[in-house]
Amino acid sequence: MSEAKQPQKRISVNLIFNILSQLTALVVPIFITPYVSRVLNAELIGEYSFTLANSNYFVLAETLGFTLYGQIKIAAIRDDKDKLSLLFWELFFIKCFLMLVASAAYIPIILTAGSARLRTLYVIMLINIVSNGLDITWFLNGLEEFKVAALRTILIKLCNLAAVYLFVKAESDIFLYALIMQGFILIGFMSVYPILRKKVRWTGFKALCIRQHIKPSFVYLIPGVVNTVFTSVDKTLLGAMINDANEVGYYQQASSLITAFTTMINSISNVLLPRIAYLHYNATDAQEEKRLMKIVTGIGLAFAIPIMFGLIAVSDEFIPIYLGPGYEKSALLLKILSANVILVVICNYCGQLCLVAKGKQMRYNIVIIIGAIVNIILNLSLIQILSSVGVAVASIVSNAAMLVLCLIWSRYSLTVKDLFIVGWRYVIAAAIMFVCIFFFSVNLAPIFHLVIEIIIGIIVYFVLLLILKDETLFFILRMIFNKMSKRNTDNVESK
Repeated sequence: MSEAKQPQKRISVNLIFNILSQLTALVVPIFITPYVSRVLNAELIGEYSFTLANSNYFVLAETLGFTLYGQIKIAAIRDDKDKLSLLFWELFFIKCFLMLVASAAYIPIILTAGSARLRTLYVIMLINIVSNGLDITWFLNGLEEFKVAALRTILIKLCNLAAVYLFVKAESDIFLYALIMQGFILIGFMSVYPILRKKVRWTGFKALCIRQHIKPSFVYLIPGVVNTVFTSVDKTLLGAMINDANEVGYYQQASSLITAFTTMINSISNVLLPRIAYLHYNATDAQEEKRLMKIVTGIGLAFAIPIMFGLIAVSDEFIPIYLGPGYEKSALLLKILSANVILVVICNYCGQLCLVAKGKQMRYNIVIIIGAIVNIILNLSLIQILSSVGVAVASIVSNAAMLVLCLIWSRYSLTVKDLFIVGWRYVIAAAIMFVCIFFFSVNLAPIFHLVIEIIIGIIVYFVLLLILKDETLFFILRMIFNKMSKRNTDNVESK
């Protein structure tokens, strides 16, 4: 195989395995959430989410931006094993030290918790701090080594699912549930360590120069701060200002679904981030950069737009079936938060691929700092009036503000016109799909009615894209057919 085709093959393989990994990460919570919402209750789920959100602040402190910083740096020097090994050990020991400091600083939170149940949950959340400190996926992502890590992640996630169904049987199992959820995350991170033996060599402590990485990594800390704002501060403020764990539970269940979808779609940009960083820093092929940007944006919008329309159409039917009785408010929250699927995906693509990968981290930082400030101000203003609905509205407005600013600074790589050219077919197809689902009515049991609606929506959307001759759809189909044809050819030759 020629040199030119090797990178393309690698990207295709990485996309496939990373998407499989993210699909597993999406599907497993989809099966866990309805089970847990029935076995536990909104109050217990709210307390679990509240303590997890608070432990995430210490995770943020221990990372100091090293996850994204490490991925970018590894991508740039991955062809030199000596430099690669030295960089890995320097960043690894920094993260271990910060993990110990964060764990020690976390102890007072455990000791001052308001109730015995909260104290126990806070103790279990110490695993969250330790596991993130030992996480080395930043190294594998920088090398574009997604296959092995993805396969191990899939296996761990499936074991996690089985453990919840086997051992969590009653409300009294809330601590066991927390141990299972956090414990399997730690196991997943540790499972990739054997890969290191082939990728790095030990350099010795004398060769390490740790101090040089501290200041540069702070530039990459801001995305982590904002991610914590959008995933943790909203729950912290909601739980503190309303003092109602049920409201946190309603919001947690709706937001977790949105997070699952956006994480899956964003996995595409995560695969291409090291590739674009490599192309940019080594100035190898500007046209290849633009081509990859067009592909990834098309794929992202092709999924994000119909998911948003679909969630709005089926949320009233979906939530009672999915979560059970008592979570009706989550349906309203899901409708509001569905806009985040598009907002977060486009903002992530612009920020990661147009700014971060090209060394414009400070611009991206300014964008997300403004988004975080807007989010906190709106939360403080709306929570007392609208409770969890106010948190959802704050999330939408702050993400919209971030997207506008991000598009302004990304205009030389990705413009609103580019998004329209790539995405107008998806809007038309998704809008027609929405109408078909919304007005569909037959006398069936709710779950069968919902399943038929989803099937109809998928078929309508897919057929309309074929009629509209969407380039992204044909690109995906060609990639699948080429893989199948190659596999058949290889089988024939082997015989």
